[in-house]
Amino acid sequence: MCGAIDGSHTRLHKKPNDEVIYKCRHNFYAVVLQAVSNHRKVFWDVCVRAPGGTDDSTHLRESSLFEKLTSAQVLMDSVITIRGHQLRPYLAGDWCYPLLSFLLVPFSSNGSGTPAQNLFDAVLITGKSVVEQAIGLLKGRWRML
Repeated sequence: MCGAIDGSHTRLHKKPNDEVIYKCRHNFYAVVLQAVSNHRKVFWDVCVRAPGGTDDSTHLRESSLFEKLTSAQVLMDSVITIRGHQLRPYLAGDWCYPLLSFLLVPFSSNGSGTPAQNLFDAVLITGKSVVEQAIGLLKGRWRML
């Protein structure tokens, strides 16, 4: 895993013109901050442009990061070999994102998989938590976010 991706709602302090698309699921007006960080909580991609009513998957697909990932401009140069198998880097996300060749997501959101799938999900979510912590540090330092 070379990074983890997540979205976070950033509250708008002024009522937007188009209230419907900016109202998030937490019932306030917001824009979505999409961030990718590495294991050291260092951001290597941030996109803040989608209205608060946009889901994480749509925000990803409309970001420049998605274009870079699908056109192999990033994450393609560090393929490694483990036990004879070539592995390319990938991002870890949660079940809000689609499963893609560069993005691993859990099997289920509620633990309804097999024991092996549930173990995979737990490990993946633990790895993904680094971006949640990075966003938390960012919002703690910059209270306006």
